[in-house]
Amino acid sequence: MEKANMLDGSLYVEFGAGRAGLSSYVSSGCQNKHAVFLAIDRDSRRFKLDKEIKANGFDSIREKMDIADFDLVKWLSLRPATAGVIGIAKHLCGGATDLSLTAFEHLEKGHVTGLSIATCCHHSCDTKTYVALPFISKCLPQLCGPEAKVCPIAFQKFVRCSSWAVCPQVATRKRAAGFKVKRLIDLGRLLYIREVFQLK
Repeated sequence: MEKANMLDGSLYVEFGAGRAGLSSYVSSGCQNKHAVFLAIDRDSRRFKLDKEIKANGFDSIREKMDIADFDLVKWLSLRPATAGVIGIAKHLCGGATDLSLTAFEHLEKGHVTGLSIATCCHHSCDTKTYVALPFISKCLPQLCGPEAKVCPIAFQKFVRCSSWAVCPQVATRKRAAGFKVKRLIDLGRLLYIREVFQLK
């Protein structure tokens, strides 16, 4: 937030925004005078908080579409230049997190100035969207035996284990394994972010 406040005219992009509660909260503490808040969600929402963002003195834009169909590069090409782009999201389920990360991938180097995403529903990830398959390919042999390879079926079985973490009926050891799977999925994403965007 402090870095973003130093860049006049940043764009905050909230993926899977819903009512844009996160954007509303961020805008309440934002000192970047010319910041713009973009909410992306495929559903129409009642009681949206877009008005609160505007009441805080910022431009608020909403795009009703699926994250998979949103082209951030094209969208930015139709707007005045921005100092930097900051991606934010909370409870971004499964592959939606990876689709959001991919949306930033084609921006100019250094244009992404921040990313903060609260992930969930790791069991819904798939090989079509997950951004760090090479990392998981290295992990599977250590977890599942030397012959284990990443394929859609193996990956699906792997990510489904993450649901053990939130299931009170399973044994303690299984729950611990579920948390480890969640961590590995997100660690792969973190390594992807560091490599592609040079963010820490």
